[in-house]
Amino acid sequence: MKIIVGLGNPGREYERTRHNVGWRVIDFLIGENRIIKKGKESLYQSWIVNVGSQEVWLVKPLTFMNESGKAVEMVLENAKESPENLIFVHDDLDLPLGNLKITASRGPGTHKGLLSIVSQLGRNDLVRVRIGIGQQKLPVSRTDFVLSDFTPEEEKVISPVVEKAACACKDIIILGLEKAMTRWNSLPQRNQEKDKESTIRNGAAK
Repeated sequence: MKIIVGLGNPGREYERTRHNVGWRVIDFLIGENRIIKKGKESLYQSWIVNVGSQEVWLVKPLTFMNESGKAVEMVLENAKESPENLIFVHDDLDLPLGNLKITASRGPGTHKGLLSIVSQLGRNDLVRVRIGIGQQKLPVSRTDFVLSDFTPEEEKVISPVVEKAACACKDIIILGLEKAMTRWNSLPQRNQEKDKESTIRNGAAK
């Protein structure tokens, strides 16, 4: 069973921050797919939904970002699954605002959630749907930037990207990683809207 983990921080004050865009993708997927089962453990919340003909776990870690690895390890133990079945969705300062990219063998960079996960699992080869939040020049420190809310102008850019990221996750599950990477990584960002429509037509967004 595939497990989609949206990275973020717990607490109402973090809900709309740049660092919690992964949680927003999970919320979108919960709203768009039939929930079979939901649960809550000490370190995470989960929902099992149907994606196409498959059952998929949706997960929000309840640890703070820099301890995400502990939650992911517990998820794998409880689901009795291997790391190969994980898909992570998260913000990425290395990508321009609104860009989206699927990667499978890239290091964690400076993202504290990914650093925790790589340290806990002992591997770098994790499937990730990366959502760009970067700017050419940050107005504040990296930490303050990711923990602040999107501006109204940025929100107009990021809201549709949340839906695109959900479609990308579904493509990974239904089409396979290579085809999903070809669809979402090979075209200019402006054509990703067309790919989202194709996903819906093919049944991946039902």
